[in-house]
Amino acid sequence: MKVLEVGAGTGTLTMNILKGLHAPDGRRMYSNYVFTDVSSGFFVAAKEKFAQYTNLTFKTLDITVNPVEQGFDAAAYDLIICDNKLKH
Repeated sequence: MKVLEVGAGTGTLTMNILKGLHAPDGRRMYSNYVFTDVSSGFFVAAKEKFAQYTNLTFKTLDITVNPVEQGFDAAAYDLIICDNKLKH
């Protein structure tokens, strides 16, 4: 399963999600987890925080701009997570 988290920021939600995406025997239940934020400023701390997890990718994403124009594949993700980041 390919996961995209929009606006991950400090990674509080990310930690809970990553824990939930591991089976009791430790088996990973995702093939790739993409941690995004509008600023790459969170990435250094996030990479340290999630160092024990594999197959994490860190990318900038401005959700107000078409993600395809930012290098994201429109049909690549099985699960997209966004927690209180979208304003209408």
